[in-house]
Amino acid sequence: MDMANILVVDDNHNFCDMMCELLDADYHVKAVQNGRQAVQYYRDHNPDVLLLDINMPDITGLEVCKQVKALDDHDQTSIVFISGLDSEQERLEGYAVGGDDYIVKPCSNKEVQAKVRAIIKFQQQKKSLADNAEFARSTAFQSMTEASQYGVILQFLKGSFGADSPQTLADIFFEAMQNLQLTCCVQIRSNEQTIMLRNPTELCSPIEEELFSLLNGKGRLFDFKNRTIFNDKHVSILVKNMPVDDECQYGRIRDFMAMLVEGFEAKLMDLKRQK
Repeated sequence: MDMANILVVDDNHNFCDMMCELLDADYHVKAVQNGRQAVQYYRDHNPDVLLLDINMPDITGLEVCKQVKALDDHDQTSIVFISGLDSEQERLEGYAVGGDDYIVKPCSNKEVQAKVRAIIKFQQQKKSLADNAEFARSTAFQSMTEASQYGVILQFLKGSFGADSPQTLADIFFEAMQNLQLTCCVQIRSNEQTIMLRNPTELCSPIEEELFSLLNGKGRLFDFKNRTIFNDKHVSILVKNMPVDDECQYGRIRDFMAMLVEGFEAKLMDLKRQK
């Protein structure tokens, strides 16, 4: 795990030097002597922890804390006040502006080290919880997307039961492709005729016809760039906008289209038997 970055903010040079020497073995430590420098350093480097004095000559540590917290959109920086002020009111003010802990001067080295370790662990736990929450949201969204796509395929299969011709079947197919946001061409082959469509009312272009001729013998699935052709005995489907930049989505679409082309083929065989 990367070493945490700590900023010590105190107008006392000797105290800053002492803190740097104390913590340098375990963390990346930097010290500044006033509040304005602290805010600018935060803007430039986003340290993990600020060890912050309250009484400083330019702007107080309380004001520094307010400004840092306003800039810290993702709550990634913890602030520990180190101050000679030890009243209940001062502690409450420190917590009110966003401080995460409070150390009273004079303080022992062991106390500082223990407080810093605790605040770093606290940050790591926050990040772990945030990562878990994001993973849960992502998984839920992916599951809903996948369920929606399965629903489109099932709707196509259900609709195909009532199709009474290859053209009607093609109409149902293109409706499903629109719902999946896929741009497709379809070739339907029989002894009597070959139908090639890019939408329910538009024939394929000459180059699309040539692609079907070249690729319908290339196996059940054939990928080239962001296009994939799905072949069966009497039907081929050319998908022209496969989501190649999203590996998970790409794999799902391949699986869905493989199921769909099998259903398409089965219905064509059913129509042939009826005829």
